[in-house]
Amino acid sequence: MDLKFLTNDQVVAAVIGAGLGALLMLAGAEYFQHRRDRWATRRKLLGEVMAFTFEYIALLYEAYATLRKEDTLDARLTLGARFARMNGQVCDLELRIWQVFRQRLARAAFRKLCNRLNCSRDLLFTPDGVAQEAFQVALDWIHEQRAAVGEHLCAAARVNPTDPARIVFVHFGRVTEADKRALSYEDEPPPWERTSE
Repeated sequence: MDLKFLTNDQVVAAVIGAGLGALLMLAGAEYFQHRRDRWATRRKLLGEVMAFTFEYIALLYEAYATLRKEDTLDARLTLGARFARMNGQVCDLELRIWQVFRQRLARAAFRKLCNRLNCSRDLLFTPDGVAQEAFQVALDWIHEQRAAVGEHLCAAARVNPTDPARIVFVHFGRVTEADKRALSYEDEPPPWERTSE
């Protein structure tokens, strides 16, 4: 009775098949891990861009208030140094956006936002100063582009900034008004705007 189950050719074929299968599984796992990392990097960069934009807007407010109060050479130099540091962050963010986001809309939207930030900064440093109305127009111009940047980066990072309308399980039993208020994104009016009933 011969107990030889496999021939040498069959053993070699099995080893080659197992090796190729392992390599394909490894390549597939590496590909999907790379995709997960790329999406995570895009989402993180999206948050950093939005936080940076509001930081820059806050610096514009500070600069406007400082230059209205005291328009001296020292104040201008101090603010210029702070804006130079912010421009370094702009360069870092723009480089990372070009590395992570391949969509031209996302890149172009961020470049336009940077241009609007710089134009608004230059407006503040005009020799005659800037009127409050002009400053508000500049801020509205920035916020308009910030919203466009957020929209394009969210689309590229596959982040849905709105809550999809769907049925939500609350609990067994009748849904109360308190449950509806708790699940709603709309907040109650502030105490000073409430009407007394």
